[in-house]
Amino acid sequence: MKLPLLICGLPRSRTFWLYKYFSEYENLNSNHEHTLKVNSVSDFCLEFYDPSKQFINVDAFNFLTYDHGLFEKATVIYIEKDLERCIQSTLDIFPEDSFVHTKYNYEGLYESYSGLRDFYRNHVNLVIDYYDLDNNIEYLHSFLEVEYDPDIHKKMKEMVLNTSTAYFSKRTVSVWDPELKFFQGDSYIND
Repeated sequence: MKLPLLICGLPRSRTFWLYKYFSEYENLNSNHEHTLKVNSVSDFCLEFYDPSKQFINVDAFNFLTYDHGLFEKATVIYIEKDLERCIQSTLDIFPEDSFVHTKYNYEGLYESYSGLRDFYRNHVNLVIDYYDLDNNIEYLHSFLEVEYDPDIHKKMKEMVLNTSTAYFSKRTVSVWDPELKFFQGDSYIND
């Protein structure tokens, strides 16, 4: 069995699209922001190590909540998108009175996203440029136990996935590592 696959990227880097793409394959356990759906590392690991289906998690913010020992037991890929475009895209989808504008604004997002980007670059096996992602979808299958299906890729490229704030849910992050003060007591919008 191939290693679990963890794909990370800054918010607005097609993480939700990748999750939906991999969900089209029956023999994969594809997840998005899975750390928000479980209460502990052990719950996460039950699926991470499940031999019946290869585990994939596509994640933006919550990658930092992983037990870093898991990195050694997975293939970790970072989708790198231009920092300023991620920030502007985040600001564009939220109303002016939202916490993204009032609490973070451009400067706060820049600081947060810069830290995330630097962390990801130091903890991954491979970096794929955001603008070259479609050209690398078939290559991503070399880390998977399912063959690339060009029909699924074509279907997903034609699909418009609405990630407006109407489809977001506000949740409280469950932080597993108390040292990660960035997330403690914070609210988070799950794309």
